Amino acid sequence: MESSELMPTVLPVKVGRRAGSAFELPHVLFLSLVFPTKQSHDGHLFFELAEMLVRNDLNVRVVATSAGLGDEKEEECDCSFGESQLQVVRVGGKRYRGPSTWRKTANYLRAYPVLLWRALRVSRPKVVVTLTAPPLLLIFGPLIKAITKCRLIHWSQDLYPEIAEELGAIKKGGIFAGFLRLLSTWALKRHDTIVAIGSCMKRTLVQRGIAPAKIVVIPNWAQKVLYETTDETSGRLGTKGDLGEKFIVMYSGNFGLAHCFQAIAEAAEELARRSADVSFVFIGEGPRLAWLKQRTRHLNNVRFLPYQPEEMLGQSLRSADLHLVSMKEELLGLLVPSKIYGILAAGKPCIFLGPMESEAAQLLNRFKCGYVLSPGNSALLVERILGLFSDAATLNQQAANARQAAQSLAGGERFAQFRELFGIV
Repeated sequence: MESSELMPTVLPVKVGRRAGSAFELPHVLFLSLVFPTKQSHDGHLFFELAEMLVRNDLNVRVVATSAGLGDEKEEECDCSFGESQLQVVRVGGKRYRGPSTWRKTANYLRAYPVLLWRALRVSRPKVVVTLTAPPLLLIFGPLIKAITKCRLIHWSQDLYPEIAEELGAIKKGGIFAGFLRLLSTWALKRHDTIVAIGSCMKRTLVQRGIAPAKIVVIPNWAQKVLYETTDETSGRLGTKGDLGEKFIVMYSGNFGLAHCFQAIAEAAEELARRSADVSFVFIGEGPRLAWLKQRTRHLNNVRFLPYQPEEMLGQSLRSADLHLVSMKEELLGLLVPSKIYGILAAGKPCIFLGPMESEAAQLLNRFKCGYVLSPGNSALLVERILGLFSDAATLNQQAANARQAAQSLAGGERFAQFRELFGIV
């Protein structure tokens, strides 16, 4: 999960409060921190999966918190997709404001009991899916399963407490981390199925002691808006006039603690000296953004832009000639940088600064649509950028390969895998 805020902003879905209509028992019940959400890529995918299930005549209910919507009261409402409706139950709870760790922890602690209590009040669902946010929500899954007799599935976008340890949120190898790991492993073993978003994550789960037969690998996919907006003649987003026809290297997404930017900053500095025709565009927000701005403040080949509206996402990603994705090596198997799927759908090559065994690295190597480098190798990063800048044939071939890869990674196949997993014919 690549999100810098506890309570993300919400998507503009047509929502109406329930008017006392009767519903069948839910086929699938999702438990999540907030719905719908657009702050993280996996939040978009959750929304698309729920929409797909509803459009296929499945009765789906989501239990989430109301925080982030400015409403501290419980409400039941419907998200409409044409003639189909998704039942959403938002449970209330006052939110502590501010970015500090203790406030975020307090918000999580407030979310757990209200989500659990409301989930247990839902008429017995056939399938319950626990999501990654809030962290360790999955530990309540076995209790829900024991009471409702449901089939229990965990959709794992990242693994806790390992991520919290690696990012310094809790002491690595400490007593508290060990306790959380035991608790998490206990809960995972009592889920019927765990959906991992990459083979690297499956290996980590197996190392945790989870039976391989319980783990299904269903990779993430690109948001459908990227396939729906394919106009490549609309110009470079916010860069025409400023950067002209320069070769644009882009990082788009969350500037989070899981990502490494030192080599990228060093490459931008080196290229400022070596080539006046290569520029860097950084789009997004996150806790590492301030550091990157400070580190590159003296460079004239760097530009920063805020998150772009969803309807502009395709144009934004296609504004680049080359994309960058980064991930700390110690996070291998704990998450997969999902932004790579959007880059491929935009038909652009990518340089991944991260571990070779990651799902992202395997994608680039399999489809030959970019390069995989060590996160700290700024010198090779510079050479790869200059190589693609000076070799239009290779750049165009990698772009074509990216578009081919995107077609094989579209959401349709993933939806079919989820339908089969949920026992839906």
